[in-house]
Amino acid sequence: MKCVEMKTPGPLWLRSLGGFLVFAIALSGVTGRSDALPLEEVEEKLTRHTRATEEEERLSALYGDNFEGDIVLPTGSRNAIRNFNQKWTKGVVPYVIEGNVASKGRSAISAAIADYNRFTCIRFIPRTNENAYVSFSSAKQGCYSSIGRTGRKQIINLQNSGCYYKDIVIHEMMHAIGFWHEQSRPDRDTYIRVLFQNVKSGKQHNFNIARGSTTQQLPYDYHSVMHYSRKAFSKNGKPTLESKTSEKIDPADELTSIDKRKIAFLYYCEGRDFNECQVNNGGCQQTCLNTEGSFRCTCRQGYNLTADGKTCRQTWTCATYGCQHYCNQQNVTYEPGCSCKTGFKLNDDKRTCSDIDECASGQNSCSDICVNEIGSYHCECPTGKILANNRTSCIDPRPYICPQPPSPLYGSNDCDKPSYQPDSVCTQSCPQGFNMIGDATMTCQDNGAWTNLNTRCEDINECETNSGGCNELCFNHPGGYNCGCNRDGFSLDKDGKTCIDTEPPVITVCSRNIAVPTLPTQDFAMVTFEEVKYTDNVGATVISGPPSNIANLPIGIHQVKYVVADEAGNNATCAFVIQVKDVEDPVFSGCPASRTIYNDQGVFRVLVNYADPVASDNSGNVTVRVTSPEGKMFPFGTTTVTYLATDDSDNYAICRFTVSVTRPAACPKLADPINGHLTCFAWAHGYACTAHCDEGYEFLEAPPTRYVCGPSGVWFPNATVPSCYKTVQPQEAYISFVAEYTAPCRDTDTWKKQVTDEYQRLNNNGQFNFLCPKDGNITCAFTPPFVRCAPDNASFATGFFLAGDLKAYPDIGRLVAEQTTAIQKQQHSQFFLVVYLRQPKAMFAVPKVDPENRKLVPQAELMCGPRQVAYRNKCVMCPDGHTCDNGLP
Repeated sequence: MKCVEMKTPGPLWLRSLGGFLVFAIALSGVTGRSDALPLEEVEEKLTRHTRATEEEERLSALYGDNFEGDIVLPTGSRNAIRNFNQKWTKGVVPYVIEGNVASKGRSAISAAIADYNRFTCIRFIPRTNENAYVSFSSAKQGCYSSIGRTGRKQIINLQNSGCYYKDIVIHEMMHAIGFWHEQSRPDRDTYIRVLFQNVKSGKQHNFNIARGSTTQQLPYDYHSVMHYSRKAFSKNGKPTLESKTSEKIDPADELTSIDKRKIAFLYYCEGRDFNECQVNNGGCQQTCLNTEGSFRCTCRQGYNLTADGKTCRQTWTCATYGCQHYCNQQNVTYEPGCSCKTGFKLNDDKRTCSDIDECASGQNSCSDICVNEIGSYHCECPTGKILANNRTSCIDPRPYICPQPPSPLYGSNDCDKPSYQPDSVCTQSCPQGFNMIGDATMTCQDNGAWTNLNTRCEDINECETNSGGCNELCFNHPGGYNCGCNRDGFSLDKDGKTCIDTEPPVITVCSRNIAVPTLPTQDFAMVTFEEVKYTDNVGATVISGPPSNIANLPIGIHQVKYVVADEAGNNATCAFVIQVKDVEDPVFSGCPASRTIYNDQGVFRVLVNYADPVASDNSGNVTVRVTSPEGKMFPFGTTTVTYLATDDSDNYAICRFTVSVTRPAACPKLADPINGHLTCFAWAHGYACTAHCDEGYEFLEAPPTRYVCGPSGVWFPNATVPSCYKTVQPQEAYISFVAEYTAPCRDTDTWKKQVTDEYQRLNNNGQFNFLCPKDGNITCAFTPPFVRCAPDNASFATGFFLAGDLKAYPDIGRLVAEQTTAIQKQQHSQFFLVVYLRQPKAMFAVPKVDPENRKLVPQAELMCGPRQVAYRNKCVMCPDGHTCDNGLP
């Protein structure tokens, strides 16, 4: 395996991690290795590690030549994930750790396994003799794994420098249980955009969509541990992945909630725990209790768990419980309770009874002497006294008023006064369930004692007569009795005497959730599953539900329910889900071939007609989406047209072709300017060029901003590129300023002469000197005026010129502009009002002159050197090979 040369520390890992595929059934008959992570991914994780060298080792391990970096595929296929045999049976993954894995790697593996055991139903267990198992190894370079169960030994390779991190191990283990990278799922283009222009050469395949994978209708996870980072495999440090939503691409370094859900969905977990009780009741004889990561067997009340931890043995019946006096037990489900006769107490063993010494414990009412008896006590009196009728107090032996007599044990009397006169009579009675032993009548004697104080109430044992009417067991107690049941699972009915079955059947075998693929080209499957098995305490049951073989079960999720009922109406339910999965891609027919169209219509877009391909699918439901220009109007260049057909199970097919639109002939080549060059570039509809002069040269006439070659094959605005020339500063120049204005006149000759004379007089007097620059290098002279007179419109023109060395004025244009501004500020100067007639009798009024009918016209005549041509305000060098006798070429 090749290692990627790392020039800079990169992202912590490439998080190619495509999770969600749940991307599953993300499984496959994959025998290869899984996905090296892009260099840039590692850069985003550097903050978790303190040493740059350690990070570089990590990066080097992550990026190899495997498919998508860290996935090894089987020969000739990357669609093996559809093989349902590639799921690990019951989510149990046996594993070994080879001796070449260092202690740091073993710690990372243990931490990753702990996360899977804690958050998912996947169980990584040490291998015993299984044929299919995972072997953690550090024998080779790189971090990689297979996709799904291969049926034999499969390697998760963890290079000893760079792969010993929990998050990397979690990522590779997720490949091993059947998951692709998140950004490879078929609907990824809805959520992210791949910027292939930033992907390293030869690495573009790492961003392909994984054919045959499925989203399992779970949301796209921008944070999945199986997602690439934003800059995965970047060649220029710019993003290669871009979110199309407000959610940012930010892969986590542990299992996300969606990662956990996708595992649960693929392996039909409930929560994160594997329910062992769903398989043969966990082997428990009675009750199986699932716990997080395990299970345990329990027994109903009245039963104890034997040493095997699964079998229950009955322990509670009154016949064997050992009560010395009374035993009370409603049914065998509950532990019996012992009680004692009056005068006895229940010992600590809860079964035997011992006498209560009322005299020693003070639990007596004797006024003088207390004598204890087995189960009772009596009072006695000292010599000279007798026991009163209350049998507790001692009195003198002479007539006394009788105190209120005591009631017999369990009974009562109607004597409710505190004292009675001799010969008073009271009547004693016993409650239901007792017989009276003795006389019911009590008489107060002269000595203050009552007769018949020894009368007592004796319990009637109802169980001796027809078992008290009890259906099974009868338990006697003072004043009454209780019925009970001696059969497992039976309890007393509402009448308190009849035993009825109250224990529902126990389902020992109930199929787990099942996922099966459709039959080829069909929208249904043939489903076979394990027959429901059960036990019941009485054995008579009725079961309702479908047969264990179901034909033509359509695509979808189906709830299967069995109800097992006994004769008493107790029932138990076995329920599971059968998912018939459509794993067949739709099929396109009539996919157009790629084509080239010549556009000579002088338009930017051209209509391209082709027949749309037709999609079909075994499910009968197929949706087709197309990406192509609106109305099939294609622009210049190559456009890819894509038809994507998807069914309700996220299977898909793609029809893709290209349409290339080009013009039949290109624009003619533009000639570079003399002493210059062109800069041209391509655009969507042709070419554009800009003209430039070489250093020291310039355009005399500015060229267009751009020359554009459009769809018509003609340069716009024209194909003429001006030449570039070298210019020099003129050394001398004649600059003249001509003042003109118009005014009416009547007498032409007279008026002309007067105007001319007046102008000459003003000039001779120096009235125009202010117009000349105060510069010794410049000379100034004024020209004679020219006067034209007409009845309605006369004109006057005169001027002056500057001549001399212009070295002090390198910018002639600026000199002319400054001088013009200075003259125009003299709004009332005689230069503009030369006509000033002082002979009012012979002449007419001074013509009115204002800014609207006067103007100042500057003109410059440059004095250029040999092989130079005056052009505007500059002297232009004649190009080599030209004489310029007739002007510039």
